[in-house]
Amino acid sequence: MNANWRRRPLTDWPSSLPHGDSPLPGWSQTPDPAIQWNAERRRAVVDAIDRQYQSQELNVDLSLLSAPDSRVVVTGHQLLIAGGVGLLHHKIWSAISVAKTLSTNWGVPVVPVFWMATEDHDFQEISALRGDAGKHVWSHPLDGLPVPVGRLPLDGLQDAVGAWMQDGEQSLDEASDLMDLLVLAQNRGETLAHLMRRWMDKWYGEHGVLVLDADDAELKSLALPLWEAEMEGKGLSTCVPEGAAHVRENQLFWMDEGQGRVGMVPAEESTGWRAGSQFWLRPEQGWRGWCEEHAKHCSPGVLLRPLYQEWLLQSAAVVVGPGEWAYWDQVRSGFEHHQLNFPALRLRDHVLWIPDEVKQFRWKPSNGWCNAEQWSKLVLDQWMEAHHADFDQIDAHRKSYAAAMDQLSSQLGPGMDAVTGAFWAQVDKAMQGWTKKARRVMKSNRHADWVAAERAGALLVREGLPQDRWMNTHAMASKAMPESGADTPFDLLVSSWLGHAESGLEAAVWFLEAIPENHSSQG
Repeated sequence: MNANWRRRPLTDWPSSLPHGDSPLPGWSQTPDPAIQWNAERRRAVVDAIDRQYQSQELNVDLSLLSAPDSRVVVTGHQLLIAGGVGLLHHKIWSAISVAKTLSTNWGVPVVPVFWMATEDHDFQEISALRGDAGKHVWSHPLDGLPVPVGRLPLDGLQDAVGAWMQDGEQSLDEASDLMDLLVLAQNRGETLAHLMRRWMDKWYGEHGVLVLDADDAELKSLALPLWEAEMEGKGLSTCVPEGAAHVRENQLFWMDEGQGRVGMVPAEESTGWRAGSQFWLRPEQGWRGWCEEHAKHCSPGVLLRPLYQEWLLQSAAVVVGPGEWAYWDQVRSGFEHHQLNFPALRLRDHVLWIPDEVKQFRWKPSNGWCNAEQWSKLVLDQWMEAHHADFDQIDAHRKSYAAAMDQLSSQLGPGMDAVTGAFWAQVDKAMQGWTKKARRVMKSNRHADWVAAERAGALLVREGLPQDRWMNTHAMASKAMPESGADTPFDLLVSSWLGHAESGLEAAVWFLEAIPENHSSQG
């Protein structure tokens, strides 16, 4: 079997997607080659990436990034264990494709960069890994302390990944490689951020993707104006409207080993700020000195993080998901406030695997993301189609009898019309009840078929989540792409998609289906 990629417009996705003002589908604006990357900040980023890779004894080629005319295409996400769900990878695939195309079009090095969301402290979002039968959850290694996830030790993670390896059809070679890197990282005393860099380097290093952890003291020292504005009460709360994300009075969080990551809130009855047990009065000379001293403890919130990213990178494009698009758009006025260039947002490509089990029920993206009730209706409607002729015959008889009764009623005299109408209303109501009962009986009597139908529906939506938000990409690759030679199904899936998607900037929807080997794949 081969991979059959079908490229479709964004409007073919089962739910609505955002769009911008650019003539390029999926872009907020057309990327501008005239925007330059500040040389000092480029050097700082190159040094940080080099330092981070070298600390793990990982080889990295920074020659393209170091070039004086280089640009970056950035995407980022939470540190999902074992690669997590599809949307993380779809962002990276999109960034690789966009970077290659812009580099060709502009004649300069354009490098894909993955910005790790190491400072997020929402452990619940990153701790679950779903297999075919269930969800495998990593127990918090620090008993729930709100530590930035990138700084978490790896204690207990082997249990969750090991359980996932036994729950599904994911390639054992691929899963074993992930486990080997986890064991290596744990033996070296590394954190989740270090492990994610190892995994990302394995998956995408050959495609030129560089991984950046911006939880870096030297990088944060470059962004002092952002931290100072928040501490002075002159930051995003003064210019950004409420929207997709809540606008806090101070967009900074404080990070330390004792408390983890806690938000800055106004201190009661004083001109200062409090973060958990920490408290600071406003210095007479202002907050600049405080920011210089404590920059490494400053962590940007969801609305300030895009500004911190662009303060450092001045991206040629930023690949985002629909939710990110909303809060990046919300913070446009913050970019103006800090006199920062707002980057061209590019919606990630959306990928949906449509296995044969789903195709046999004739599900179409226009049906939307079917919840359990909607999927049940779709299946039973199709099963009832086998009796379509019988229902047509019954309906024809009903119309014939109704016409005969109407004629007789008119002959019998005034007053019978209302009685006849009430009679047929009762018949129709009884017929509806009979049809509902027939559907229930059919569902009960075809138990094995019904279980198979439920499994098919769960390949699209599980626990209310669309496929790209719950299905592990490595597991999907093993189902959709057979192993071939030394390449794992995941490697084949990535190269297959990139081969179809190269040389275009437009965002698209991709449907992946399996086709017989004697058929040609479509782009």
